[in-house]
Amino acid sequence: MEFPRLPKAPKLTKKDISILTDMIFVEDNIKKSDLIFVFGTSHEEAHKVVLKANKINKDTTIIITGGVYYLASNKKWKEKRYTCHDRIKELLIKKGINPDLIIGHSRSSNTLEDILFAKKIFDFSKVRSILFISKAHHTGRCLRTLIKQLPGVKNFNSYSYNAIYNNQELSRKNWYKTAQGIKRVYGEYLRILEYSKKGDIANYKINRLSKNNIF
Repeated sequence: MEFPRLPKAPKLTKKDISILTDMIFVEDNIKKSDLIFVFGTSHEEAHKVVLKANKINKDTTIIITGGVYYLASNKKWKEKRYTCHDRIKELLIKKGINPDLIIGHSRSSNTLEDILFAKKIFDFSKVRSILFISKAHHTGRCLRTLIKQLPGVKNFNSYSYNAIYNNQELSRKNWYKTAQGIKRVYGEYLRILEYSKKGDIANYKINRLSKNNIF
C-alpha cells in the first residue's frame, strides 16, 4: 500500500504529538562509525550534513543512494536529470571529499530499495556501526528499515537535517505547528505501521495513537 505524502490527518491530542515525535524523529547521535549511509533525497542540504559527518569519520566509506530525479522540487535537477545519488556525490566532491571514499547507486525509488541495492554493491558483513543521514522526519522509518535489513550491524546513529517545504522548515520541535508538518509526520506514522506489518521494517518502538485516532 502506498500513502500520499500529505494524507488527511486526524486531530491530535498532546499525547498523540508526543507519541509521533518519539516514533518519527530519532535524536541525532553523531559518532565515529564504520560507515556513513546517505538515504536518497532531493534536498541538497544533505551534503552539508555529510561534510560535517566526514570531519569525525575522515577515512570512512560513504554510501550515497537514490535515483528519482523526477520527484525533485528543484527545477535544475529535473532539467539536468540529476539522480539523488549523482547530485549529492557531485556536491561532496566539489567540497573536497575524496571520491575514492564514495560508492553508491542511483537505482532506488524508496527507502527500502536504498538499502537493498546498496547490499548488492557493498559487503556489510564486517560493518558494526553506521551513521545514517536523512531528513529529520524520515529518521524513524530509516532506522527501522536498517535494523530489519542489516541485522548484523549493532549500532545505528542518526545525523539528520530539517527539510524545507514551501519555505517552511519541518523539525522535531515544530512539526505539529503547521498543517503541512502534521500531514507529513502522520504519513510517516502510517508507513511505519504498514511496512512493519509487511515485514519490510523492524517492529521497533511502535506505539499507537489515542483511541480516537486508531487507524
